[in-house]
Amino acid sequence: MLQKEGYNFAFDQKACKNCSGYCCTGESGNIWVNKEEIKKIAGFLDLSSDDLVKYYLTKTHYKYSLKELKIKGNYLCVFFDDKNKNCSIYEVRPKQCRTFPFWDYFKDNTEEAFKECPGVKKSNYSVLKNFRLMADYLCIDEIYYILCYVSCMIGYPFQMSAD
Repeated sequence: MLQKEGYNFAFDQKACKNCSGYCCTGESGNIWVNKEEIKKIAGFLDLSSDDLVKYYLTKTHYKYSLKELKIKGNYLCVFFDDKNKNCSIYEVRPKQCRTFPFWDYFKDNTEEAFKECPGVKKSNYSVLKNFRLMADYLCIDEIYYILCYVSCMIGYPFQMSAD
């Protein structure tokens, strides 16, 4: 499980294997790419950067975004393989894709993150952060109880070693 400070959820990367590409399909949106990413994607596809821009990107003002395909009312990233339900440029996908679902937008729209991605799970990050702040003021029995409780909540039961 990945957790990031400032987010009220965690991300289970294993969920991607059984997902149908919800982060790559659905509503229309922009996936921005910079010059470095354009070079990497073009090289991966054995294209020139100019050809990548011409056939796979769209320009909005001074920025480039991956094109979308509209199929049956849904939008799909131009690099989403609908048959295999995966990204055809996964190894060189843009930073915006690599950082999903930890986008600033989802900090205030947590429920939307849960709806959009089956890998988004409830997080105990804030509980653990507060625990660290309180740990100096607790006795060992209280710390043990809290560790047992929180670890069971996240699915990793805490056990004290006999050492």
